[in-house]
Amino acid sequence: MQHSQLFRSLALLAALAAPLHAQDSGSDTQETRYMGRAFVFEADFDFARRAGWVAPDATDAELAESMEATLLMRLRRTGRFVESRVLVEGDNRFAVLFVGRQDARIEEFLVAGLSFPGRVAYRVVAEESDLGGESTLAGERERLKAWTGAHPGEPVQLFREVPRDAGGPHAALEWTLSKDGDDVDGAYPLLAEPSFPLIDADIPVGRIFAVDEAEEGAAEKSMSLRFELKDDAKQRLADFGAAHAARRCVAVVDDRVVDVRDDSASFFAEPYGVRAGWTFDEARSKMMAISGGRLDAPLTFVEFSKRELPHVKRRGAE
Repeated sequence: MQHSQLFRSLALLAALAAPLHAQDSGSDTQETRYMGRAFVFEADFDFARRAGWVAPDATDAELAESMEATLLMRLRRTGRFVESRVLVEGDNRFAVLFVGRQDARIEEFLVAGLSFPGRVAYRVVAEESDLGGESTLAGERERLKAWTGAHPGEPVQLFREVPRDAGGPHAALEWTLSKDGDDVDGAYPLLAEPSFPLIDADIPVGRIFAVDEAEEGAAEKSMSLRFELKDDAKQRLADFGAAHAARRCVAVVDDRVVDVRDDSASFFAEPYGVRAGWTFDEARSKMMAISGGRLDAPLTFVEFSKRELPHVKRRGAE
């Protein structure tokens, strides 16, 4: 479901936080258990392993524990949802609970900010010479087109696992779609290695910003992200840029090429950032996702419901 459709659906939902009262046996005190509003998501751990997001031998239990911690960190980093909870339900389902109601716009922000993978990396665009004379970029694109034609609806990321003799890609390549669409004619051939993944630990807390880069009369989608980096991350990024100074580089966010520059060196010098052309709401949700940490697996919104909030209790005399 597209986020815009999901947001409209959420605006129609109404669920008030309601306390439940239970008398303690043999006690003069009353316990109030609060019902919270729950955003329920499902994670696709199989995709994460197949697409190379995590190690092939990562277990569901390990991934669930990591996802729970990341979702909670995203909430904490906002500074607003300190009474929120994350419940792991079953093998791959997560219920994110809140006390009380949020307005529709905040709900939209939360669903997007929690579900965006938050995966940012600087990557190097492949050239013909990277194929060692074994193939051509045009020939490799034809392989990609043949595979996507035979597997409609399959994510392009899974093309990487197709064996070469079964029509798969050259070992040096990973194909990545543009943010502008799903047409593989516009996909970018990126080197499988090296890359520079940007993680939340590289950015000082609170030092990522949404910036409006629109010129007068520009379209609505003009928001970009800027961020500061810790000293060790600055040095590592500078070393990566120096090693690939003669190459074309791009910024990839959530498996989409979002920033392509004529001057790739500008990626590796201050002010750091990603010129993405998002709306304000998109940029704000990406900020929440990136600052709280990258998810180990993609999340899909499943339902909006109620859950009892654990550890949010109040006692008092009858």
